[in-house]
Amino acid sequence: MVTKRLEMEQTYLYDISVQDRHAVGIVVTVPEQELEIIQIRCKKGMLLCGIFHPDVVEKIRVPAGIFSAPTINDMLANKPIFLSQAAKEMGANLDMTGEELMLLFASDDVSGGESLLSHRKE
Repeated sequence: MVTKRLEMEQTYLYDISVQDRHAVGIVVTVPEQELEIIQIRCKKGMLLCGIFHPDVVEKIRVPAGIFSAPTINDMLANKPIFLSQAAKEMGANLDMTGEELMLLFASDDVSGGESLLSHRKE
């Protein structure tokens, strides 16, 4: 379920619930463009729209999936077009839907309870 939580100028926050897991959806509209930058932030990973480049995602070293999806609901329903190495190490694969990835990334029992940033290497 996706519920709008906050609307600011060109930025929208959504509460996302799947089963007993929760995440925050962030949508930023680009002024004078037909473009929205979409991100779903989970406890241990992110689902990102296609504007994010795989090299950048790998550089920040967080579990993430990149999607070709125009809305949050499409992102949850679709399969990713790219997964970071950190996401693969958590058990993610390209056959999973965004909803399945959200469940994995929002789980309390994956990777010993590490937080989103614990996958980064200094």
